[in-house]
Amino acid sequence: MKRPSRGRVALQFDPALDELEGPHVMRDGLSGISGSGDSLWVACDETRSVERLDRARARPPLFAAHASFALDDFLSVPGGSKGEADLEDLDIADGYLWLVGSHAASRTMPEPGMSARRVAKTLARTERKPSRCLIARIPIVGNDGTQHLRKRAGHGDRKRLAARLEDGRGGNALIAALRGDEHLGDSLALPGKENGLDIEGLAVVGDRVLLGLRGPVLNDYAVILEIELRPVRGHPSLLRLARFGRGQRLYRKHFLRLGGLGVRGLARQGLDLLVLAGPTSGLDGPARVHRWIGGARSDVQRRVREGDVIKALDLPVGQGSDHPEGIVVVPSRDGRDRLLVVYERAAKARYLGKHGVAADLFVLPA
Repeated sequence: MKRPSRGRVALQFDPALDELEGPHVMRDGLSGISGSGDSLWVACDETRSVERLDRARARPPLFAAHASFALDDFLSVPGGSKGEADLEDLDIADGYLWLVGSHAASRTMPEPGMSARRVAKTLARTERKPSRCLIARIPIVGNDGTQHLRKRAGHGDRKRLAARLEDGRGGNALIAALRGDEHLGDSLALPGKENGLDIEGLAVVGDRVLLGLRGPVLNDYAVILEIELRPVRGHPSLLRLARFGRGQRLYRKHFLRLGGLGVRGLARQGLDLLVLAGPTSGLDGPARVHRWIGGARSDVQRRVREGDVIKALDLPVGQGSDHPEGIVVVPSRDGRDRLLVVYERAAKARYLGKHGVAADLFVLPA
């Protein structure tokens, strides 16, 4: 495949808002991105907030004027006020900013100097933190061209409220529903980076909420879950899984043959769904963008066929750095849409000062 045409976009974070634990800053943990108008919304998987960057009049393209929105100001994040949300992807639809946490379990890491016996005992422990089990939507409003999040917006039938998926056994209602699933149930006990359940992609199409799984990968097939959400009666700040389709099920599974790679991000382009694919582990590996033809239609019900999923782009991957982690489509006046890509563990060559980073902009093939 021909090497894609690539440009750069600068993302500049405010030092006063960029305070992660240890030596890391936000540019080291970018995990999801979405855009609307002149604003980009960015997630970092080590925070409990979402970040807004606004377009500046500059060349090369620059997004700055960083504003941070703490999730606890809008939602009752599962697990109380402690623990990272491990946000993995964002989308904007119907006046809401949607967000999803990884839902992944993690394995306890042995400390240096432990005896072999204690190492073995420590490695046997896994945990799914409640704060990671988050699927939510927050009203987004625009004032004088600047976008903000609100706990509530609109009036009457157009009232919008911040809400999240209700709790359930083992995490939230989705985890509870998957416990007996023939394809995914066994993966709940495994850490995300060990082919366990790990949500990393999000796209909202009408009533459909599509969740791309980094793991598990089943032979060559990755999984995209589809759910529909409705407000809980009497508790408008909570959402429930709605039954839908012919079988009146709580979720639907779509199997995409991505050559053994998992889903690392999702983005809508017209009626198609772009799928960022990468390794289930944290190792260096191939990264590709696939096009699920018709995947962003609101009435998709049939099984995904082989010819429905085609490769669109091969993305560059570094050695120990530059792992593609989030994508968003950027419309263009010349009719050739671009794909903006942010990277986990960005290479130092991407650094712009102490708090900025360069993202890549690729021309999408027609």
